[in-house]
Amino acid sequence: MKLVWRRAREARGLLLAAVAAAVVATALVTGLADYNRRAVDAGQRALITAAPVEERSLLVSGSGGRDRTEYATRDRAVRDGFATALEGTPIRVSAARYGTGRELTGTLAPGIRTGKEPVFATLATLDDLAGHADLVDGDWPTAGAGPLQATLPEKVAGALGLRTGDRVPMRDRSADRRTEVVLVGTWRPAGGGPGGPR
Repeated sequence: MKLVWRRAREARGLLLAAVAAAVVATALVTGLADYNRRAVDAGQRALITAAPVEERSLLVSGSGGRDRTEYATRDRAVRDGFATALEGTPIRVSAARYGTGRELTGTLAPGIRTGKEPVFATLATLDDLAGHADLVDGDWPTAGAGPLQATLPEKVAGALGLRTGDRVPMRDRSADRRTEVVLVGTWRPAGGGPGGPR
């Protein structure tokens, strides 16, 4: 045992050098791993930033819930999830709600209805529609108004034979309930003329 201790004392310099080499190697491996992670992250962010908007958009769809409260909860969960996952990356979320199963039961322009076949409408609410469309006639809907207020693209309103101020009767087939909406305005995509976007 004395021999081992004596040899260890004699080779103390060598042992210290070996320990120092191990510490340096560990630091290098840790540093390279961290650099690699940061480089990949920076590369991915640069790739996303340089991509056209169509290629860096993501559509999330699903049930909006049974009422406004449930919709608000689900909407907030999606927004918070993206804000957390993409921390530091500027993101913009646009939301829309769609309701199907509304049958138009009133008089429509000739050629719209074939025989007794039903014609359906999709009711939708879109975030900041007024910021992406030019109002052609009338006004934008007022939230909470009764009866429900709606707008249509001017071409759709023309095809259906509807004008601002018309009441549009419809039947909610899922609940077998008759309702109506008031057409309060028509619009076209922002920057578009009568023939569409320029």
